Amino acid sequence: MQLRKKLHEDIVDDDEDDSPRRKIKKLDTRCDLPQKIFNNDFIVRHLIKHIVSGKNKSVLDYLQLRLVNKSFNNEVLSKVRTEFAKVQVSPNRTDEEELEADEDEHSADQDRSFFLNDRIVWMSNAEQFFTFLNTVARIRVQDLLFAGFSRFDEDLHKCILHYLLADNWFFMISYKGAEEVCPGCTMCNLIASRARYYGPLQFRTLTEAIPGRRHYKQLILTEILLAEIAFYCVSEISKREEAFDRLKSLVTANITCDQLDLVFSDRVMWSKQTPAHPREVIDWILYRWRIKTVNIRFITGYSSINCEVWACKRIFTPMRFDEKFVATRSHSMDQNNPGFKRVEVDMQSGDEIATCFAESMGLFERGGLSATAFQNVCANIKRVFPNQDMFLVLPIELAGVAAADLYAFCKALLEFAWKDERTARHSRLYFRLFTFGITEDDVKDQVENAEPNLLARQKLAWRTFEGPKKAFFDRITQVAMSPELCNLAALLAQSALLAKAPNTLKAYQAENRLRKAWMAKKDLPEEEQSLLLYLAHRSQVVGSGSIAKAIAAFRMVNNNLSIFGGQLAGDLIKSMKKREIESRTQPSQISWTEVEKIVKRVDVQDPKSERNVLITLISWTTLLRASEAAEIKWTDLKREGDVLEIRVRHAKNDQLAQGRSTFVEYKDGTDLDILLSRWRVRCSEPAFKSDYIFFNLNNREKLSPSAISKVTKETLKNAGVEGATHHALRRGAANALRASGLSFEEVKAKGRWRSDASVARYLTDAPSAQGLHATTSTSLKVFYTNSRPIHPTLSCDSTRRKFVNYMPGTTSCFERHLISFTDMANNCAVHLEVCIEPPG
Repeated sequence: MQLRKKLHEDIVDDDEDDSPRRKIKKLDTRCDLPQKIFNNDFIVRHLIKHIVSGKNKSVLDYLQLRLVNKSFNNEVLSKVRTEFAKVQVSPNRTDEEELEADEDEHSADQDRSFFLNDRIVWMSNAEQFFTFLNTVARIRVQDLLFAGFSRFDEDLHKCILHYLLADNWFFMISYKGAEEVCPGCTMCNLIASRARYYGPLQFRTLTEAIPGRRHYKQLILTEILLAEIAFYCVSEISKREEAFDRLKSLVTANITCDQLDLVFSDRVMWSKQTPAHPREVIDWILYRWRIKTVNIRFITGYSSINCEVWACKRIFTPMRFDEKFVATRSHSMDQNNPGFKRVEVDMQSGDEIATCFAESMGLFERGGLSATAFQNVCANIKRVFPNQDMFLVLPIELAGVAAADLYAFCKALLEFAWKDERTARHSRLYFRLFTFGITEDDVKDQVENAEPNLLARQKLAWRTFEGPKKAFFDRITQVAMSPELCNLAALLAQSALLAKAPNTLKAYQAENRLRKAWMAKKDLPEEEQSLLLYLAHRSQVVGSGSIAKAIAAFRMVNNNLSIFGGQLAGDLIKSMKKREIESRTQPSQISWTEVEKIVKRVDVQDPKSERNVLITLISWTTLLRASEAAEIKWTDLKREGDVLEIRVRHAKNDQLAQGRSTFVEYKDGTDLDILLSRWRVRCSEPAFKSDYIFFNLNNREKLSPSAISKVTKETLKNAGVEGATHHALRRGAANALRASGLSFEEVKAKGRWRSDASVARYLTDAPSAQGLHATTSTSLKVFYTNSRPIHPTLSCDSTRRKFVNYMPGTTSCFERHLISFTDMANNCAVHLEVCIEPPG
């Protein structure tokens, strides 16, 4: 019998016959089986994958697994290399705020931290940590992104480049955001010469010529770089041709690019205040770098340099996206590049664009914004970047607008796309909108709502209800079979919703959409128990007021909570209010002194300044809400003697529009008289003629409540009052009236409040509210010449003058008189003890 090799050759004796006594090694399951399992690379790979799977888990937290055996060590280090192939560096906001707040006390050696792939790294330990990554794990960073930095950070920049990248920087494929931490060093220029995805491109990198030809898959440019190029070309030149020669030598054919990303501010609707861009610089870059696709991003709050530094030379054409229509590209450039394969316009971070789009639909209006100017953006982009297919990513804030009225939203999109028929004739536009919970049924309902069919509107209203209310209306549907009865049923369904105030209804509907989306995601039924779970979830991220609103929204479409459910919801709100005590801030209020400062800053030559100051003054004087100030017409003002009556026809607490009147003192020569009279004269001109007192200066339509609030907030901010809103005027005026001696009921009537509890939330504790009055005693020395006062700080009316006039023949050297009056500026009673010294 032939023996098997390897297994028996060491244990078989040569003298044995063909039937040896075999010695078979048995498998020890206690020792060998775990060893075979943990040495299996496939099992180890899936085991570690399972351990580190999940949100916010990193393989760095499980480095001790390397000690198990060689297989675990190899797999863990492989995971580390995979995790750090892409690296994002961002600042630790807490450390930055502490450094800015206490900058003088911190030394240069103060330890601080930053985030590396959402992991906190301290500068003191960064070198050791990066050495481990490079020497042990042997990472190869291919994608590096700096994000969120507000100023240059040279130490952090050197730490990343010299310790994290070390000598492996040539592996870089993507290098973005370096302009936030570095002004453009030699190392960054070398990386920019090798990376395929780079940006934003810095001016220093552009001026230091990159050797050889370089092709980028993606290159990012900002409006700041465009302005810097224009300023460089027009600086210290004697003739126009020199500027274009500089442009051609700076933007050369050594760089080519497949995709160009242009980042602009979203202030494309502010007309004259919109930052302009050098048209010839943009056209030359597009032509010289052989761009194939263009991505344009509009970002809120993105800052740029003043365009006047290059526009004043009148060499490059200032281009604004909000102009009527900008000129098309030059004919020679069109022949070389007739169009781009793809143009994408990303507006999802443009808050101001969302506002103006909603305004163009007629939903609301904001002061200073022009919806017509915003509608030119699409046409101008197609003229500057000719294309056949353009993709527009709409702002996130428009999801609520689409949910409110999808038919009007789509109609506005078509008008927006076809604003310029010349560029829109042979092109396709694709719109992308993040819906956030808008379902297919919601879209169908909105389409049905667009049809003149009352039954469709009835179904839309019924779809809103849940639980017992929905079952009740379903029963009405079964009863109402004829068209006439269906119309009556639709009327009932709509009345149940329209009984709410419009703004309240919109807020409740939005809150219910959030609740339904969360319940659908968690696969929960739409009932009371699910609501309580949703409230507990929301309480972790919102305040007690939002929880109360969610409960009210649920009651609108469903039924009242049960006794125990209502108790749980109430306890949740109370517990949240107790937690909010530490972070709660007192609401701001504006005093008359601050209003007077704003009145003194008015520019009589600027209609906008006059209107804004008058809004502030009338709102403080008459305790107007923003919604009330927006609705005031000239016919609502009526003067009788020294009293001005302002008729508030519709208010927040007056849904039936019964109307209330507010009366204020109106004497000739006062600030209110001068400003209002001047504004009335200006509004008599044809260019400013409007039925409303406060209107948009571009189209003479009334300002919306949100526009009134924004105007007031900016006016207060310009006067040095930070963080105050329009409602701070109403709160400050109420407390000033109470301090001046008005009773609680008089303040309540003046502010048109319905309940005592509402007034009590506005008033603060003050001595005058408890029957005490603050007094100020001042002793003045007044000198007289020919029986006339010459003291520069004492101004007396005719009533007071009889107390202080010098009377000849007085035996005493000084006469003392007590003058009492009310100081409205400081809201207190003033007692002046005046000492009169006779002449000589």
